Amino acid sequence: MTYLLTLLYYYLGSLRVVFSLYYIAGFASIFRNRNIKIFEFFTLLFIFSYISVKYYQTGSFVASSLYIRLYWGFIFFYFLFKYFKLKNPKFFFITCALVTIFEYVAIRYDLSLTKTLLNYDGTFDRQVEFLGLIGGVHSFGGNRTVTGSLMLAAYIFFDNHKDYKSLKIKYLMLFSSFICFSGTAFILLVLYFLYKNYRNKFLPLLLIPFSFLVVYLQGIWTRISWKYIEVLYDYKAKQITDNIPFLIEDYLSLFFGTSKVVTESLEVASYGILIGDFSFFDFLLRNGLIGIVFFIFFIFKTINKKNFLPVIFILISTLHYHVAFSFPGQVFLAYFLNIKDEEKINLGE
Repeated sequence: MTYLLTLLYYYLGSLRVVFSLYYIAGFASIFRNRNIKIFEFFTLLFIFSYISVKYYQTGSFVASSLYIRLYWGFIFFYFLFKYFKLKNPKFFFITCALVTIFEYVAIRYDLSLTKTLLNYDGTFDRQVEFLGLIGGVHSFGGNRTVTGSLMLAAYIFFDNHKDYKSLKIKYLMLFSSFICFSGTAFILLVLYFLYKNYRNKFLPLLLIPFSFLVVYLQGIWTRISWKYIEVLYDYKAKQITDNIPFLIEDYLSLFFGTSKVVTESLEVASYGILIGDFSFFDFLLRNGLIGIVFFIFFIFKTINKKNFLPVIFILISTLHYHVAFSFPGQVFLAYFLNIKDEEKINLGE
């Protein structure tokens, strides 16, 4: 059922609030083992401390719960998957890829679908009209970068270990990532290619087609041009300068994050957006130094040789957009973090 929810989340609009039941189930899973270990104890301590501080800052239990769901939802899925294993992850990843490919074809056959499907904002048709085939697709991630980065992580997952390296379906993951036409996913793909081939003496020759592709695409796809990167850098630098005072305005904000809201939610008071398009800096502002330390602790406690690359690439992709903090991103990240170094992975039939 979690498979289905991951694929449907951004297609259901306001109805997706019912998916909060999965966070509750994940929280309850922490108590499944009567002998709570130190790792679970510190996790619970952080969760209760974070909710208490956010309630003190906002005066709203709903807003506090939404903040912890947004930034820490992957923890609840981690414990949910720890005790209730995903039985057929291969089928899940294949379905994600096929949904992406089908939607890419469908919106080019009938562009009005971008006005109907709730994972679009109603303006995507202009992008497709202008860019055509390289306009990308939102798919289950509700965003080109989210979907493209998650499918790239799935490809890396299948490609990086001998147990399932031979599976040809990994190219399905790669293709579905590519047709999202996310600049972030494309750059990460190049980095992965360099990582896999840095010892190859023919690497300079292999880079030639990549170079030609980048030069060609820069003329029609501005998101991978140096000019775009320079503009993006200046924008991020200004975001840091303008917002860092909110973090250091008092000790509570410094250690647990600020409650400052620039664009407040119409449905929930004291919950909303501070900055956009800079997810990890937003994470720092909202969670403070203690949040950063606990995040690093949790990742290092659960990362290993088998899940290192997909986890790291998901986290790097989150520097810009909310890849790891989206509902599908939380599911992907939690699944990868649950892979143990010593166990043989059952991908399903």
